[in-house]
Amino acid sequence: MERKIGVTGAAGFIGQHLVSALKLTGLEPIIFEDDICNAQRVSEFVSRCSVIFHLAAKHRAPEEEILKVNIEGGKNLVSAAKDYGNRRLVLMSTNYISRYPDSAYSKTKLFTEKIFSEIAGVHGCSAIIFRFPNAYGPESRPFYNSGVATFCWYEANGLGDKMPIFGDGRQKTDYIAIGKVIDFLIDSQSWKDDFKRVDVAGDIFSVRDLADIIHNPKKRKKYPALEATWEFFAKPRLLPEKPLKAYPVHINASGSFQELIHEGEITIGQLSLCTIEAANQRGGHYHTRKEEWFYLVQGRMALDFYTKEAEYLQTQLLTTDSPKFIYIPPGYLHVVRNLGNEVAKFLILCNEKFNPDDADTYRAKVHIL
Repeated sequence: MERKIGVTGAAGFIGQHLVSALKLTGLEPIIFEDDICNAQRVSEFVSRCSVIFHLAAKHRAPEEEILKVNIEGGKNLVSAAKDYGNRRLVLMSTNYISRYPDSAYSKTKLFTEKIFSEIAGVHGCSAIIFRFPNAYGPESRPFYNSGVATFCWYEANGLGDKMPIFGDGRQKTDYIAIGKVIDFLIDSQSWKDDFKRVDVAGDIFSVRDLADIIHNPKKRKKYPALEATWEFFAKPRLLPEKPLKAYPVHINASGSFQELIHEGEITIGQLSLCTIEAANQRGGHYHTRKEEWFYLVQGRMALDFYTKEAEYLQTQLLTTDSPKFIYIPPGYLHVVRNLGNEVAKFLILCNEKFNPDDADTYRAKVHIL
């Protein structure tokens, strides 16, 4: 069959870069945007592809969800490839398997590696497995994709001296620039092997050294991909603003008190309390007329903004150290992520009362994060 390239997980950090790179080579990849646990949908997708890059996976989610999605997704792809024959499966695995073997994510990746290896040579199928270290580069998400993205976000937002370093900072991690990851994936299309597993090495930094390099412009420029990541976050991506006054927090021996809003500051339709469980997120939608303000009550959260077409714009960090309302303008997709190990709680102030018959809430057309 004519070579057709399929990609799962195309909306993710690596997936977006891979799709862009494939298009630059003149290919128009087929994007899987359905439920990877739906065997029929996966089979229909595989029927149209000769090479499938399998990037879709759950990483930060409840353990049962990670196990279900990652294992069933891998099984469905392998089953469909066997049915149609002459398919190449390329798996983006991880060196987490050796570093954190007991994590649910590592266990599911190891399982998927095993079933991918078993299809090699069956009905003309082949399998390539890459164990990549932590990838970084422009468009990576802070507090999500890598420590590099998080540290670059801090530095670009004038918070370089507040980069979160736990312990003595001597713990080491290997990182790989996104460009190198994409080069490996693109090249693997033409490899002749029925089966091959590649353990890809990255650049090894201690947490403290990484923070120092990113904080120091001269040192940072020695690593082009680090510089490009910092530049990505430093580039202004201004959103419409409608700030509410941040009133002071009064603290005494019995507790604290803070005024939140005064009469006449804005039109108030309703005030709601929202919670997010640990390792979870909410949102992934936009409004056309509703205006919202988020106020963190408990925990630590990241608030990501996207265009309606799901192009990443910026991330704001919400902590209880400097409590204030964050404005959510109409027309922007937004996702709220719980960065802590406990339930996060926040208030949502909206300029109109919720109407189930006219909710003015539109979901993203692609999966975000």
